[in-house]
Amino acid sequence: MMKPFKIIHVAEQPESLALFKKISAENKSVELAGSFPNAVDALEFVNQHPVDLVFIDLVMPSPYNGLWLADQLQDKNTAIVFLTAYAE
Repeated sequence: MMKPFKIIHVAEQPESLALFKKISAENKSVELAGSFPNAVDALEFVNQHPVDLVFIDLVMPSPYNGLWLADQLQDKNTAIVFLTAYAE
């Protein structure tokens, strides 16, 4: 059996974090290692606990938004998926 992917989710909306937590709990191929309302806390976690995949909301308060976090993760062996609720 393959070990689950360790993932984190970064979004400022509590509803988004709760929904993602529910969805990931139903999927045995992923282990939600953390949910974070901001990029700074997420980066601190990843620096201490490597993860395989990071789901990042693009629209977060600047200057520490989703793009900032993605830039900080460039040297990590971590895949990134960008999420947004906005069409633009």
